[in-house]
Amino acid sequence: MPADRTEALEKNLHPSAESRLWQIDWLRGFTVILMFFYHLVFDLIKIIKLSPFVGDWFFVFGPDLIGGIFLFASGLSSFARTLKATPSWRSSFKYAGRVFIWGAVLSAASYFYSPKTIIVFGILQCIAFSIILGTPFLRVKILPLVSIALAVIVAGYVFEHSSFYLTAIQWVSAQCLGGRRMMDFFWIIPWFGFYLLGVAFGKSSIFEKIRKKTIFRPYCKPIVFLGRHSLAIYIVHQPILLGILFLVFRRF
Repeated sequence: MPADRTEALEKNLHPSAESRLWQIDWLRGFTVILMFFYHLVFDLIKIIKLSPFVGDWFFVFGPDLIGGIFLFASGLSSFARTLKATPSWRSSFKYAGRVFIWGAVLSAASYFYSPKTIIVFGILQCIAFSIILGTPFLRVKILPLVSIALAVIVAGYVFEHSSFYLTAIQWVSAQCLGGRRMMDFFWIIPWFGFYLLGVAFGKSSIFEKIRKKTIFRPYCKPIVFLGRHSLAIYIVHQPILLGILFLVFRRF
């Protein structure tokens, strides 16, 4: 096969070798929009104290939906990195370390933000640990991977509704956190399962077809931009949003 045709084939099969996969950034950007909308509603009702205009279901399922998509996208991104380099512990620790450090910064900030709540193991810590724990699974075939992911998710939800889990959470809150309630809590199970589902989806023929689609790319640039900077937006969006709401509603 001529060299130019070989290069063209490689670029077609492995577009991430030269640039980020914009489809993954779009998914993250879409999730950023969901996150912003959720926190806007949360701040208006829980902090500004407006009359509730959504049901309790919104605050129960909203964080789970957003967190699940973020972890799914992280698994998908981890697989995408294998298209341009062999997966290694070193690269996993590199990416996970950056995410974990920012998670630790937010945890420290939450300690001073409220005397009643604190972030101990938030979505960023969960993503960081999932990247590290998921390294061996990047080589697992798709069907066993999906089976493992679903088993982790089911086991996690069963565990979360057990009396042992509730007792453990209460004990940690009382004995280790001074009575503070853990917010943004994403324990490794069941959430690691969503990360593994992202890895599995990256291995699928469906994602192979999605990667080759570029017709919608020009229309997705604003959302892709949000996704490309999703970590920075996640870190700063809540203080900025609260500042604007305090100014608008004059709640100082």
